[in-house]
Amino acid sequence: MLKKLTVFVLSLALSACAIEEIKLSNAEETVEEVSDTNHFLQAKQAYADKDYGIARYHYEIIVKQHPNYEQALFRLGNIAMRNNKLDKAQDYYNRVVKIKPAHAQTHHNLAILYLKQANKHLNYYIANDDSANNKAVSRLMNAVDRYADSRRPQKTELDTLAELVNAE
Repeated sequence: MLKKLTVFVLSLALSACAIEEIKLSNAEETVEEVSDTNHFLQAKQAYADKDYGIARYHYEIIVKQHPNYEQALFRLGNIAMRNNKLDKAQDYYNRVVKIKPAHAQTHHNLAILYLKQANKHLNYYIANDDSANNKAVSRLMNAVDRYADSRRPQKTELDTLAELVNAE
């Protein structure tokens, strides 16, 4: 009888420890979720404010914790491209495509990136070659630049409304 009572008491004690461990585990997950949410909100706001250094910092933290978070990877690619870090942008965009092959905006941005890379190589060619083709190549490059510049995201009506509300 004493043996059964001892086993019962030990079982209760172990159960209580397990419950405490589950509570602690859930608390840690909650803290991580709050931290993730905080980084996401700060990154999103900084990106909207065009403070790309701060946005990059927070998106990088998010990607370290969630390596397959496509929105953060996409935004990091955009930030890298804006800073003319084309190789880094390409890496981020390729990661997005690997995660979500049908992400159309990423394919569009990769196309713009490839045009910028081609432009860089064509500039080198023009600077180092005196052939008659240079004028045609130069016109083509200017057309590519105009297209890339025209495809930058335009302000939406919601952005205008937000600016009006914030100005008051």
